Amino acid sequence: MAFTIQGMEDAISMRIKNGESVRMIARSLGTDHTSLSKAMKSAGLYVPTKEESAKYTWKNHRHPNLGKTGKDSYMYGRKQRPEDVQKRVAKISGPNNYRWSGGRKKHSGGYVLVYAPDHPYGDKGGFVLEHRLVVEQHIGRTLDPSEIVHHKNGNKEDNRIENLAITNRSAHAAYHMNEIKGGKKRAQLNRSHGEIDI
Repeated sequence: MAFTIQGMEDAISMRIKNGESVRMIARSLGTDHTSLSKAMKSAGLYVPTKEESAKYTWKNHRHPNLGKTGKDSYMYGRKQRPEDVQKRVAKISGPNNYRWSGGRKKHSGGYVLVYAPDHPYGDKGGFVLEHRLVVEQHIGRTLDPSEIVHHKNGNKEDNRIENLAITNRSAHAAYHMNEIKGGKKRAQLNRSHGEIDI
């Protein structure tokens, strides 16, 4: 049997004008908002949209998922305290995230990234290139952004210390240009080109 609002039209209209949402009224009448909305439409009553009632439902901590952005969003103009944002982010970051893969992932360029949230040169997700971390741990200091770590055998996933060399940007570029020009003959990166053995 369909839900009817016979005899309650004036009371429901008054509650809507006073700012109550369809969900609030439906809950007090012991029915669901869909049935009440259909009954209101069939009785010729005004049914507010989700956007119109969002400001009222938000006050009662039952906001609709509108999926809107900008000024149409029910969150427009609302700010979160920085400490609340940090708490929320901490709950879903690192090992607490459901997509956690042990703190290692593959970079789009073929390099291995390691989760190191306290590293000064980490990306916004807290990941750092593993070969840079290996060299930093070996030499005992943080690498400068101008210092490049070169893979001697060309394998970007081989991060053993004996396969890595520190160089500068120009020497590294010159090495790879010589490698391209020389075909299969590999150029040698040495101290005159800026390599530092580690």
